[in-house]
Parts: sequence; C-alpha cells; structure tokens
Amino acid sequence: FFFFFKQKTAYEMQRGLVGSEMCIRDRRRVHGIEYCQGIFMVSKIQDGYLGTLTPAQETTLTEFKSQISTLSVEVWKYDIKKFDDYDYLRFLRARKFDMKKSMEMFTNYIIWRIKTDVDQALLYKFPELPELKKVYPHGYHKIDKMGRPIYIERIGMMNLQKVFTLTTEERLMRYYVREYEKQWLYLHPICCQIAKKKIETCFSIIDLTQGGLGLLSPSVMSFVKIASKICQDYYPETLGTMYIVNCSWYLRTGWSIICLLYTSPSPRDLSTSRMPSSA
Repeated sequence: FFFFFKQKTAYEMQRGLVGSEMCIRDRRRVHGIEYCQGIFMVSKIQDGYLGTLTPAQETTLTEFKSQISTLSVEVWKYDIKKFDDYDYLRFLRARKFDMKKSMEMFTNYIIWRIKTDVDQALLYKFPELPELKKVYPHGYHKIDKMGRPIYIERIGMMNLQKVFTLTTEERLMRYYVREYEKQWLYLHPICCQIAKKKIETCFSIIDLTQGGLGLLSPSVMSFVKIASKICQDYYPETLGTMYIVNCSWYLRTGWSIICLLYTSPSPRDLSTSRMPSSA
C-alpha cells in the first residue's frame, strides 16, 4: 500500500501533530491551504488530549461529565457507560472546550443515536456492498506507522450513477453509520492492542486516479458531504491524517475546498506542516 504515499501530487490534512513547521520554500495559499512542491498540507497543533490538558481544560472536562451524567438519567434514559474521557474530549475539542457548544453537540449526538437506533447499527444488512465496491472502491487496508487504521477511497474511479442504481442515499447513510460503529467498537480497540497505546484516529487516503472534471460536479460534492456530515456531527475528531493523491492540476482548487468538508476546524485554526518522508 506504500505507493499511495509516493505520489507527486497530494493533499495532506493532519490533525494530531505536535507543533508545526513553517520552513517550506515557494509556498502559496489556496483557500486557506498551503501548496508547495505539489503537496497540499494542513495540520493542527495537538492539544486537548489526556495527558496534555491544561488546568482549565481539566475543569471543563469534569464539569462536562457531571452534566452529561445528570442528563443521561433525567432526560435521555441512556446508558453512558460506553463512553469514556477520550470520547468526551473529542466533543470538547471539536467545540474548542466551549461548554455550551460541546454540550449541545453531545446532546444532539445522543438524541440521534436514540432516534436512529444506532446501538443496533451492527445488525444492519447491506447485501449490495460487493457490487457497490466495484463502482465505488473503498475500504480499510492495514495500519500506518503510528498504528492507525488506513482507510482508502478511490473516488476517482467511482461511477456515481451506478452507485445509486445499486442503493439509495438512506441505505448508504445507514451503511456509513455501521462502518463508523465498527471502527469505534472493534477496529480502534484492536489497533490499540497492537500499538500498545491509545489510537483515536484513522489515516485516510482519497485517490483521484481516473478522476476528471466530473469530480467537481454538484452530485459528487453532495455525495462527499453524506459521509463527511456524519463524521463531523456524530464522530468528531476521528480523522487523523488525510492524503488526497493523484490529483490533476485542474482539480487542486476544487478539492482543496472538499478537504475542508472532512474536517471541522476552519483554516485559521490550522497550520502547515512538513510532509513526513513515509507514512
């Protein structure tokens, strides 16, 4: 799988680096994303994680858990034992430790889980998957050097028209939810055991091979938003690094915007970082 990381043209979005490097020459900015030597790179300084919390963040986390515990009993009647500090911090980081906004986000998340019966998502049957992957190649493949699961999506080879002859948007969304639940309940715990450390994020590769101007069409943009919205609203802070590879020059601007759909922070919250020599 290493050939995915050796392309001359790639986008990189990194969430979880310590510090940032700004010493790359010949830089130019496109929609808030640094471009240099054929590589788009965006990274976010790591903070707000267990072991790196400030006293103020520690206090916010404690207050957040206290309020969540009260609401779960009095309002939702929902068992929150499945959540831990790592989960709570994902929502707090996503809203910059703003108590009100974080509480609203987590509340919406629990209500969504109840209304859509997400706890039963693993039982959802999706028999069209083998045929779907023929016209929309995607899936997990091994782990990277940091121990994170690698997710590959060859969207350049996708036939969107055939996708929706095989399934519907509603079924596709339920399938995405099932896969996110698998990632949370099984994939990440297994990666934690292998790496002997906490793994909270994944490494994503979006391959635009064979992709033309059709990838900038409203229908493709809407398709990308289906999964990205689920991730942003209900599984925040789970994207560790994203590479967009094999992107021709005329797709660079459009897909630099699409990069931002996959992440919740705005460009002003991000800093550029030197691309690692290997993944």
